[in-house]
Amino acid sequence: MANGKGTANAAGAKQARCQEKADVLFVMYQQMGPERSLEALAGICAKVGLRGTALNTLKRYSVMFDWQRRLLELTVRLREERETDTLRQIDKMNEQHIKVSQGLLSLAVAGIQYHQQELQRKQAQGLPANLRLNIQDIVRLVAQAQTGERLARGQATSRSEVMVEVIGTFVHEFALIFIAVNEVADPAERKREYIRRSDEMLREYYSNLTGPVIKQIALNGRAK
Repeated sequence: MANGKGTANAAGAKQARCQEKADVLFVMYQQMGPERSLEALAGICAKVGLRGTALNTLKRYSVMFDWQRRLLELTVRLREERETDTLRQIDKMNEQHIKVSQGLLSLAVAGIQYHQQELQRKQAQGLPANLRLNIQDIVRLVAQAQTGERLARGQATSRSEVMVEVIGTFVHEFALIFIAVNEVADPAERKREYIRRSDEMLREYYSNLTGPVIKQIALNGRAK
């Protein structure tokens, strides 16, 4: 009985050491960046003299401890954190732009009032009450006003700005879904689970962020 318990403890300790070693190697692997590979990691381990890190061992660790799934989860989490930080920075920038725009608006109002007074003075004198603005000047004023308002409200100004941001996230999200449903043995059930998870992800993502932005850009595009 004692021998059995001792054997179990030894096996548990060995497993813990294996897990600890694999976790350290995974951090090294993750820090290698987009160009990472198990072959390159094996080469680095060989150069620094780490024992027991042959390529076959690294491949076994990758399968045993789900390195590829963990990489995808880390990538998605980091992307979400960057998006959240970007949104905070955009909010701060928008507040600054609003203050600047309000100051410029005050100057613009003062200028408008000046020209209105000039027009009224000309009318009182029986002179033509108009401003010397050509078509190009008017078009530039209108375009600048529209662009300034969209930027101040934090709205994207083109479809490409939105699509570049969301495509990368979509790829990683669907990759995680694929890994999860790949464990379902029955083909029909696997297909149903993939569809369910995909629909759920799309509904959540579009309702929280992407949908309103793309809808607004579509409306802007139709307005043009």
